Amino acid sequence: MMTNPDYSFDDYGIYKIPEYDLKQADYIEIIKDKYDKITPELFGLHANADITTNANKSDFMLSAILSIQPATAATKGGKSPEDLNEEKAL
Repeated sequence: MMTNPDYSFDDYGIYKIPEYDLKQADYIEIIKDKYDKITPELFGLHANADITTNANKSDFMLSAILSIQPATAATKGGKSPEDLNEEKAL
């Protein structure tokens, strides 16, 4: 089975089919080197897709943190947690 050495899975020529007659250690090294971090280009997406993914992950994480934050509840003297923190900060 021969492969086309010029064939690339992406437009930038980063992800190519490796040579056919390499040793197992060589294939492992290629995988570690090039495929350690999968990039959007491998799937035919623009590089900015990575930025969108990271922004969505951040939004999800922050909304999860905010969802577990207690609502402003009255504490000692009817002060909210934000008011108490502000007093401590001053």
